[in-house]
Amino acid sequence: MVTERVIVRAILDFDGEVLLGKRVSGDEQGKYALIGGKPDAGETPEQAVVGEVQEEVGLEFVDPRLFTEETNDKTKLGEFWHTLYYLGKVSGQLNLKADEVENVIYVGKKDLPSTDIAFTHKEVLEKYFEAKGGKKRLSIFCMADMLGT
Repeated sequence: MVTERVIVRAILDFDGEVLLGKRVSGDEQGKYALIGGKPDAGETPEQAVVGEVQEEVGLEFVDPRLFTEETNDKTKLGEFWHTLYYLGKVSGQLNLKADEVENVIYVGKKDLPSTDIAFTHKEVLEKYFEAKGGKKRLSIFCMADMLGT
């Protein structure tokens, strides 16, 4: 039986570089990934991404806007994951949840080939950096207009 699961991820841009957390456990343990997780029962994807950022890295993530989404079975055979990737405004100080995130790095477009990135996050980041062009930060409002959302 094939199941589909929903997961949310945040693209946390700091002056042209995106924050990635090193996974402590689970699939792709030891690789870097965008911050996120599964929505709890009754939680919207937007509420989930805000909560996951706060829980995993201690940052406030506000005004989440959908950047892109994908469905694939690259995580586990027989499980289709529908992943929603959000942009938003970030503030606060890092406070890592040690049982989920070992450490963080900031990557720019030039860092992608040499960074061990989990799941399909490298491809999503390539798309993000391409959409940004040479800008330090992609306006979430411009991106929403470009995507027709």
